[in-house]
Amino acid sequence: IDATKKALEGKFTVAEVQSKDDFNALDVLLFPGGSGSGLAKSLGPEGQAKVKAFLGKGKGVIGICAGAYLMLKDGGMPLVDGVLIDEEHWARGVGEVEIKVGKSKVLRSEGSHKIHYENGPLIRPGKDPKLPDYETLATFTSDMAQNGAPKGKMPGTPAVVAAESGKGRIVLFSPHPERSGLEALLHDAIRWSTRK
Repeated sequence: IDATKKALEGKFTVAEVQSKDDFNALDVLLFPGGSGSGLAKSLGPEGQAKVKAFLGKGKGVIGICAGAYLMLKDGGMPLVDGVLIDEEHWARGVGEVEIKVGKSKVLRSEGSHKIHYENGPLIRPGKDPKLPDYETLATFTSDMAQNGAPKGKMPGTPAVVAAESGKGRIVLFSPHPERSGLEALLHDAIRWSTRK
């Protein structure tokens, strides 16, 4: 959380939500790393309903690592039609990986980048017509296969995705841009998700 707040300093106003009732004045909600199931439990059904209503007002939601797990179809607050690949080996490891950012309307830093990875989700499209499909903005081009995880599962899978949910916009990061000197990716995601 501290790394995320520091990455946003000087660019965006950062307010920590102290209760499930005080975020309606915000433009974007950012769910950081930690525990996806912990985030879901903390929000509870009432908080999750309020996040969905927040999106319904045309606002933005961003998930980083655990925050991304939270919003996948398999997560505790499904908002994007993505499902986990190799869920058994979710603890793939911690370290630096490479991603390639493609040309998109969201991220402006095209090309290859080294980025911090810490057991973020590997995803593929789901088949749930009730959830919005995602657009891949960046893909993993290197592998992380520690802790008994099989090699070769990560390259080519999405590292950053975006989806539109009604009037709202969602961006999910599997790796950590705020811990990598890639704050520009996070800034772009906030700008796009808030239409600012």
